[in-house]
Amino acid sequence: MSQFHRLIEQQIPRLRRYARALTRNRERADDLVQDTLARALITSGAIALDIRCEAPFQLGCFHI
Repeated sequence: MSQFHRLIEQQIPRLRRYARALTRNRERADDLVQDTLARALITSGAIALDIRCEAPFQLGCFHI
């Protein structure tokens, strides 16, 4: 598993909490997180991420 994929995996709980706070619905929140992560994976080749710094990824996921 790549560092990028490990970074994504680490962020799932935070993204789920944030999505649940936004939607107040567990199923919608999970769908939102899934869509967000799919977009992050699709665009990961186009985005130059510094794996040593999680902040750009975290900010990016919360704004996708």
